[in-house]
Amino acid sequence: MRGKSCILCFRGNAFRSVRHGWARRAIAGAAEGCVNAVALSGFDRMRALSHGKEPSCSRPFDKKRDGFVLSEGVGLVLLERLEDALDRDTTILAEVLGYGISSDCYHISSPDPSGIGAQLSMQRAVGDAKVEPNNVTYVNAHATSTPTGDSIEALAIHHVFGGNNPAVSSIKGHIGHLLAAAGSVETIATVAAIRDAKLPANLNLDESDELKVNLLRTVEEWPKPRTAIVNSFGFGGTNASLVITEYQ
Repeated sequence: MRGKSCILCFRGNAFRSVRHGWARRAIAGAAEGCVNAVALSGFDRMRALSHGKEPSCSRPFDKKRDGFVLSEGVGLVLLERLEDALDRDTTILAEVLGYGISSDCYHISSPDPSGIGAQLSMQRAVGDAKVEPNNVTYVNAHATSTPTGDSIEALAIHHVFGGNNPAVSSIKGHIGHLLAAAGSVETIATVAAIRDAKLPANLNLDESDELKVNLLRTVEEWPKPRTAIVNSFGFGGTNASLVITEYQ
């Protein structure tokens, strides 16, 4: 179950391998195909799944959220040294600046209510990237549409970025929760947002809780600096964050 965040850990480790010269390039990602009776039964017993029947029941940060919607998919990213990318004259879509990881070990299916695990993960990623928090202008949130998890992540984002107020959205309202593949697909979505200079909206967000974060309700233009943090948090308390920016 920790695979959700561990895949972002793999990508973070791939980034470090390339950055430190242990590898010239690396492919990192995951595939997930878990929509079956066993998985659905298990997550339902954990009270993690939405029981909604309408198409909009995957609704991160919405006041009526009641659990996630299971989905399937695959995502792979290629990381390589800048000089190698320039040598082969390829299109550089984005640059990875930093990576952070933490483990709060609070509960198998619920994060620490203080948000300390997510907070440490983001702070370490920002520190590793050597950027100021006010330079991060978008957070691609892990938010899965669970009542507890979304609120705690919003609290952690507020603790890390405070009044800097970066835009926040989760694409799980669009595609559901891909479990192990979620971090990969959401990283790709963030890279696409950087490329297109467009901030993705929270789909199915009608009314939020009293959350102290800047939740996107519509697609918006993304002015510079286009620097983002991608969050991926897993059952068991493993948290990973990646800082990505536009290549200059």
